[in-house]
Amino acid sequence: MNRLSFKEVMDAEYKFIFEYFDSPLSFISVSKKRNYFFYYIDDDSFFVSELKKKDFEILNETKNLKKFMDYLVNLDKVNIINFNFDNDEVQYLTLEQADFEVERFLPKTNKIIDYDYNLEIEIPYDYDYSRYLEFPLEVEDITLRVYDNVNSHSYNFDIIDSAMKYVKKSFDSIKKAAITADNIINQNLMVSPFTTGSFKLNFLISDNDSLLADKIDFFPILNVIDEVTVSNRELNLELIDEELGIELIQNIDELYSIVKHEGVSIAFYGNENLDSELVKIAPNSLIDNNLDVFKEKISERNQLIVTHTELDVPNSRFISGSVIYNSVKIDIDETTQIAKFESGLFRRIKDGTQHLTLDKKITLKITIETSRDINNNLVKEVFIINSFNYL
Repeated sequence: MNRLSFKEVMDAEYKFIFEYFDSPLSFISVSKKRNYFFYYIDDDSFFVSELKKKDFEILNETKNLKKFMDYLVNLDKVNIINFNFDNDEVQYLTLEQADFEVERFLPKTNKIIDYDYNLEIEIPYDYDYSRYLEFPLEVEDITLRVYDNVNSHSYNFDIIDSAMKYVKKSFDSIKKAAITADNIINQNLMVSPFTTGSFKLNFLISDNDSLLADKIDFFPILNVIDEVTVSNRELNLELIDEELGIELIQNIDELYSIVKHEGVSIAFYGNENLDSELVKIAPNSLIDNNLDVFKEKISERNQLIVTHTELDVPNSRFISGSVIYNSVKIDIDETTQIAKFESGLFRRIKDGTQHLTLDKKITLKITIETSRDINNNLVKEVFIINSFNYL
């Protein structure tokens, strides 16, 4: 399972909410084109499972949380995610590592799923969840194929060498980004034999022999290529918010220089269906422009200026909020603003030392954390509530 960071969980988009009490208890959310199922344990913990398209066939068939969770548990697809809201961190555990009786917190009744609290609609029995979701490209194994317009029987070694190095460097970047103190990646990049009659390279990732470790795949590579070749939508510049995205953009930029010089195209296919092209990179002015935009934004990102401004708000109110996720909407001069509590204050709210009441007049002391680029354009702004008092 691809392990989400604290920020990725907080930013994930709800797609379906099956149970709700003050906040979603069991739901499907989407982060970076991947679908995840969460099931409530307590305010700080959930069962979590990354869902593939075939998993939704089971959900469509059963419409039953208990049967669906049993199915996921039997396939060892379920982990436990613990939230540390004070430090904006998450910890992942296998079911075997849990310090409680797991069965006590799994669904116990065969209640049919018949309502979506996200869209506030009834769910008919023939409902197909996958119709309303996107699924990432099949990325367990990939095949790289080099070809040109004259059907050459041989190629300059530089293009083959560059393609090989591109996949290897990108895999190493993905692997490095996935390694944490409690997540040891021991998967290696493998190459299957060449296909007779054409120059094709089949890349595979070895099985992970550790039950405690996360698994990685080729999705980040294909996602970046898809992004730099896009023409019908705005570029997703959030790709370079993390170091992995920056490294993959730099890798594709190096490969693309050789592709243009040699006048060839490189396509990636899923090994299960070699007739289905996943992504392709070929000389194109659009790719030149898109890469230039990414490189410019990376340069600007490396020169961000972060400032802090203290603000006293004499008349405000809490409009809505989540004590679980440390997110609250406040009214500032008749404008709704999303904010978070300073860690010490948030801890007092969670343990009941300080109480949160909605729609009551308050005064606030706020720190505004502002990030700007070298041209003084606003990149990000975070409102942090340090203290509040009711009027």
